[in-house]
Amino acid sequence: MPTAAAAHAPSPSPNFGFLAYHDARLVALSTQAEEVFPHDPVGCLVRLRAFGEHLAKRAAANLGMYVDGRASQVDLVDRLSSRGAIGSLQERLFTDLRKTGNVAAHEGRGTHADALHQLRMARELAVWFQRAFGSNRKFDPGPFVPPKDPGTADQGLSEELSRLQKDLDARAEEVRAAERQAEEAREAHEREARERLSAEERERKAREDAALWEALAAEYASASERAAQSEAQIATLQALAEKLAAELTALQAEAEKAPPASI
Repeated sequence: MPTAAAAHAPSPSPNFGFLAYHDARLVALSTQAEEVFPHDPVGCLVRLRAFGEHLAKRAAANLGMYVDGRASQVDLVDRLSSRGAIGSLQERLFTDLRKTGNVAAHEGRGTHADALHQLRMARELAVWFQRAFGSNRKFDPGPFVPPKDPGTADQGLSEELSRLQKDLDARAEEVRAAERQAEEAREAHEREARERLSAEERERKAREDAALWEALAAEYASASERAAQSEAQIATLQALAEKLAAELTALQAEAEKAPPASI
């Protein structure tokens, strides 16, 4: 039975939930970015920067281009681009996420309009990643679902959110069809996972997922909150970082063994 902490984990974003097949951290980062959007556009941009960094690492590891964790995001994206793994559009989206995230993190600047635009661009990258590394090259998740209106938005942003909502409503049936497809894929994946996992292992995974959400929230807390974090929270963050490094190293090793034509 899931733990109490797992039961209180936020619901995955409908814009990024399909990435759970690849990595729960990608879903957690993007979901948190959407959750803080109404009251903290700067925090939204910082989380999206982390989302872009993690997505690039996953892509590189899948293609045998990761090597290790010391490469900067600039180097990693350049490597992916120079070897033809990403096109000019993906390169620009990765770069924009990094630059706007840096301004938000180091200068505390970022508007709701900036955050909304980058959420949409991050979603474009997520769809590219799913098509590239999922089982369906024509994967269509439906239209972008706008986040909550911040209430204090200027007219231009309010109009954009309204337009997005109308577009979403107009394509409601397409969304439902995509959700059914995603649900069927998720159920199939979960059935396969259940066959492999014992009850004890499922409980462990539920605890790990809950710890991931909590640790990410702690990772992006304010400076004063971080200072008050317990040793247990810090240890959890370190353990998650080590687990991520091990996963990326394993993906890299697997890709290195694959035939070049397959890559």
